[in-house]
Amino acid sequence: MSTEKANFQKAFSILKPACDAFITEPNDVNTKLLKNALEMVPEYALTQLQPYVLIPLEIHLKTNKSNCTLNVLEVLTTLLKKTSISLWPTFMRIYKMLVEKLSHEKKSDKEVNLSEDIKLSIIIALNSLIEKADIVVLNQMFSEVDCKHVGYLIYICTIIIKNEKMNILRVEALKCIGILSSIWDKNINTNIRFQIIQRLIKFVPGVLSISSMIVNATDIQHHSITVAALNLWSTITSLIICDDHVIEDCNTYLGESICNVKNDDKKILNDWIQENSTNFNLVATHMIKTREHQHWRVRLQLVSSCDVLLSKCTSSMKSSITNLIETLIVLSDDEQPEVEKLANESVDKLHKIFDGQNKKSLLELLEESFYILLSRIPRFIRTSNYIKQRTELSLLCGYIKLFGKTHLSRVLNSYAHLDRLTTVLIQILELEYKTITLLEESSIRDLNCIQTITTEMSINVPWKQLIHFNDTSALYKIECICKLLGLYGDCNFIGRYLMDLFESKIMYRKEITLLMNMILSENNGECHYSIVRDVIDLYLECDVWYLPTSIENDSTTNIADAQKNVIQICLMTEGLAKLVSSLPVTQQHLCLIHCLYPILERVGSEHGPISLAGQGAITLLARSGGYSNPIDLVVKNSDYLSHHFTNKLWSLSKHPEVLNALKVVMNLNGSDDLLQSFHTMVTEVLVQSCDVHRTENMHSFMKVFHIFVMCVRKREQKCTPITDHIEKSKSSSNCVIENILEYHKMMTLDLENNLDDEYWENDINSNAPRENNENIDEEYNEDDEDNKKPLPPYIQMVLSIMKRVLHYLPSKHNSLPLQILNEGLNVISNYENQLLPMVHKIWSPLCTKFNNNTDDIVFREAFNVLTTMATTAKDFIRSRSLKQVLPTIIERLASSAKESNNVLKGSVYFTSHKYKMQYTILSGLADFVLNLNFLEKDMYDVSNSVAHYLEKDQPIELQKISKEFYRKVHAKHSDFVWIYLQSLYVDEYEYKSDNARLPTIKICCSSMFNKSNISKNVSELLEPLNI
Repeated sequence: MSTEKANFQKAFSILKPACDAFITEPNDVNTKLLKNALEMVPEYALTQLQPYVLIPLEIHLKTNKSNCTLNVLEVLTTLLKKTSISLWPTFMRIYKMLVEKLSHEKKSDKEVNLSEDIKLSIIIALNSLIEKADIVVLNQMFSEVDCKHVGYLIYICTIIIKNEKMNILRVEALKCIGILSSIWDKNINTNIRFQIIQRLIKFVPGVLSISSMIVNATDIQHHSITVAALNLWSTITSLIICDDHVIEDCNTYLGESICNVKNDDKKILNDWIQENSTNFNLVATHMIKTREHQHWRVRLQLVSSCDVLLSKCTSSMKSSITNLIETLIVLSDDEQPEVEKLANESVDKLHKIFDGQNKKSLLELLEESFYILLSRIPRFIRTSNYIKQRTELSLLCGYIKLFGKTHLSRVLNSYAHLDRLTTVLIQILELEYKTITLLEESSIRDLNCIQTITTEMSINVPWKQLIHFNDTSALYKIECICKLLGLYGDCNFIGRYLMDLFESKIMYRKEITLLMNMILSENNGECHYSIVRDVIDLYLECDVWYLPTSIENDSTTNIADAQKNVIQICLMTEGLAKLVSSLPVTQQHLCLIHCLYPILERVGSEHGPISLAGQGAITLLARSGGYSNPIDLVVKNSDYLSHHFTNKLWSLSKHPEVLNALKVVMNLNGSDDLLQSFHTMVTEVLVQSCDVHRTENMHSFMKVFHIFVMCVRKREQKCTPITDHIEKSKSSSNCVIENILEYHKMMTLDLENNLDDEYWENDINSNAPRENNENIDEEYNEDDEDNKKPLPPYIQMVLSIMKRVLHYLPSKHNSLPLQILNEGLNVISNYENQLLPMVHKIWSPLCTKFNNNTDDIVFREAFNVLTTMATTAKDFIRSRSLKQVLPTIIERLASSAKESNNVLKGSVYFTSHKYKMQYTILSGLADFVLNLNFLEKDMYDVSNSVAHYLEKDQPIELQKISKEFYRKVHAKHSDFVWIYLQSLYVDEYEYKSDNARLPTIKICCSSMFNKSNISKNVSELLEPLNI
């Protein structure tokens, strides 16, 4: 006793000075002093001294001074946090004083004239007062008639929530209502609990109404208020409208037993819940809308609220069970980790409900809800914004997860459910086809340069653009849904059903293909290999795999059909790789025999999207099959590929796609063995090309030849890279003057002696090999070749191809033979004994291409062959080139300059063959001139034809390439170029030397060009040459 008394006296000695000072003047200093004293005194001593401390507080609470009131409330809150009030009179006295400060004396509905800070302090003090009150006091408060004091405080809090602007004040008011509505739960006496609930139920509609009002406010409202409203809703619902207050025979979904309850109070409460169930469900509908709230803490509180209600109110709110579960499902895929984690934990609890006993009725309810969801998804997807779309997809995904492997197969065994599900997925997977390009590319696809296909790249491809979604994340979500279907459902049953749809619903075949690819990409049991093989066979049927992708004059295929066909081809190509990669490696090898060659056809396709799909497919096959790269995959399976190529090349007209695959395979780096194996195939094609009954396939044969020759050239370049042997001489100002003097002397001699062109021609050719066209076969006697080293087989094949192609060179409109000859000349350029006879054989038919009636594209390719001849054979074709083809080239270049003059930027002219011909000739003419050692007269004619493109009205690119011509020629003939450009730039000028022995050189303008049109480009060329 002495110790307790000593502690009491010590506590009293601490509190008395502070209380005396506070009762005298409740200023800030005394307030702080009293608060510190309260913190120092132990709780058991403070409980005994509570009446003493309340004396100054009650005295000052009766005043209306704002600063005094705030200090008093601050001290009172501190006291109530450490002690509880166990006496009803004391509790009621403080309760009334606090409530009266919040209400008007005469008009209870009128706002009291107090600052927000005082109102906030009063509400906080009331919350502490009620929370810390003894259960006996609380029972007394709730036992009053109509709970008048409880109801009045709830009403005041409602007024504050509606009218005040201060966020924390509104939150504390909501908290106050929640405390008043739930503090009675401390009672363990069932009878007392039911009596209190019966008195409180009259306030429930108003409380739920204010909660709904707050939740329905805009997102401008602070999130903490919405969180408090959700918490109030779940608190009052789980305590008053819970399963414990519902008679068991009403529990049709989760009830485990049926019992007759004789408790009249419970029956009354049960009847009230049943009568108002519609309103409770309506409130729940409003609350669930917050699952789309922008702030994650609101969504987190909603998860907690739904979890509480699903654990306590499944019978009393059975109409809202589906909405509550769907909310958890949607939020289990939330972007905020905290929300996602808590929602997934709640969904896991639902799994336990399904796996328990006597829960069949709830599963049936969710099946019905699942069907309702499937019925509404298409409308939502077509008409809603992205947030709504994402919500519906998350919901569908969540339902599949919720059913799990145990229940999903049974759910989808229902034809109605499976048909509805596949129909919905087909509708939301509707693919956009209008953005697909039908332009073909002539470049050879190179497996050496295939980039790694990432997951993001595999989704963001042109053939998988969804019409109803603007974000690729939607397709990713749909793919997750399909994989879950393949993982949890009966993969064989679903796959067979989709195959039937593939055959019957042709207009939706693209979407069905995508659906099959995604669902069957997951290995699901023993039947997986069987269904995969059947789908592969379905895809590779000729009328399915080979769809028209181009629009011919006699074809019924329109642009839209061709675009859809491109998408279908891409999806099937991608599908083959996905299906094969889903199998074990041992089974993959069995499928490669059927799939690899068709995929190679797609890799080599001239359509960009199809080729991209093929590249992605072959990359996936290589990775999943354990190969180092796609090249390794092709090389190690070359035997059966050769079989495919051989069979299809024999019927090339029926299988033109074989050329696409052939291009890809022949273009592989380091594939000498493959080249040898394809040597036999090309030989067979060469034999077929000699068959007069196969002339309709000649263009296809030419493509095979072209591919082979290009690949051989690539190999030759890798072994012996071509180098430029043109030596660029360094010119200085002195050598230019000397060259000018020499030029002047020679021209004077020319004028005096009247020498003709033959003099210059014989002089320049004095050291060159003499040409004899008539006896060329005697000079290159083929009988001597037996004594020489044998040619490699592929070089012999190239020579045979060139000889065969010569027969088709006279064709007026076909440029492919010229391309083959051009490539072939490059290949045999290092074999002079074969090169010069071949050049001689090509020359005559080639000359026929250089006339004014030749198509621009053919003329361009003929010029390419000519420049290659000049590079490889050089002086061997010099004389015949000057006489037979150069005049035509000069005339064609000059005449076409008129057509390109004043062409507007962006004009279709820049895509024409004429423009490409001009660019090609201007690009190669300088090398042609230099390789054949042109005389000044011939260089003058060529320079005049090129000078047309120095005019400012010509296209910029042609101006640039024409200037490059003069720069290249200047490297070897600096004197000529300098004087020629001066003749274009000046009217008349004399160059005199200080040395009297040097003659004066006079330059006169002999130009046919308008100086103002070409002055800019000529000055740019002369500027680095000024001396």
